[in-house]
Amino acid sequence: MPAFTPVDHHDILILLIQVAVLLGTARLLGEVALRLGQPPVVGEILAGIILGPSLLSTLVPWVGQWIMPHSPEQGHLLEVISLLGAMFLLLLTGLEMDLTLIRQHARVALGAATGGLVIPLVTGFLLGPPPAALVRAGVAC
Repeated sequence: MPAFTPVDHHDILILLIQVAVLLGTARLLGEVALRLGQPPVVGEILAGIILGPSLLSTLVPWVGQWIMPHSPEQGHLLEVISLLGAMFLLLLTGLEMDLTLIRQHARVALGAATGGLVIPLVTGFLLGPPPAALVRAGVAC
């Protein structure tokens, strides 16, 4: 079993800079989205797209160098922070859920969810090519 080695202080500094930039940008774009009549989460998702490796690192590479992790340790640290953020987002979503509203519209929501799953599944099964494993086994038409 490998011995525990602490993360370098430079990696911690980069993590703090990354988190500050991510949170600041998400907050700023969330406020912009709110003023445009959209939910703040639209701006927060846009912040993730802008700060991601495909847009920011392409347009302004030197800024992307600070945002994107360069070592496995930095990647693992940022991954832990992002997983914690996703868990807190799901927790807050669950806490803000209006159960009486869900109960009132349960039949419509269940019908839409079932139709959105069953209809594409059945039509894909009927109209699509059969899976190769089933053809070889002689199960499919």
